Amino acid sequence: MRSADGSGDFYLEHYNFELAPKSFDISCQITPSDEANYRLAKIHLLEGRAQHALEHLIEIEGEGYATRRLYWEAAAQQQLGNLQQAGDLLAQVALAHDGVPEYLLALRRAINLELAGNLDSALELYSELAETSRESVT
Repeated sequence: MRSADGSGDFYLEHYNFELAPKSFDISCQITPSDEANYRLAKIHLLEGRAQHALEHLIEIEGEGYATRRLYWEAAAQQQLGNLQQAGDLLAQVALAHDGVPEYLLALRRAINLELAGNLDSALELYSELAETSRESVT
């Protein structure tokens, strides 16, 4: 999905990762939209700027973004080290049953287990995911 003015997408498509977030940020200031906030939040997460991502995620009000917003909020909380809060958000995503593929949700849960130091449980879940991935390929 393209942003309202398309400039942020243009920069992403041309691998200009320095100007893309600036463009989305300007778009959010001029004409705030759920899509621009969503895209900018994801960019901030990739940059390791979880707090900035959360600031944009809380601005998203559209029902169509509800589950994906929770998912990315969980990712931001993981980056911030708030693993209990991330786990609670992932549980809400699981209850919603829409918007986020089960595979990605399970992967995010495994990451949460790993970050919490539950390495055996994380490895078990990663192994299950790897097996599921192999089965879908064959």
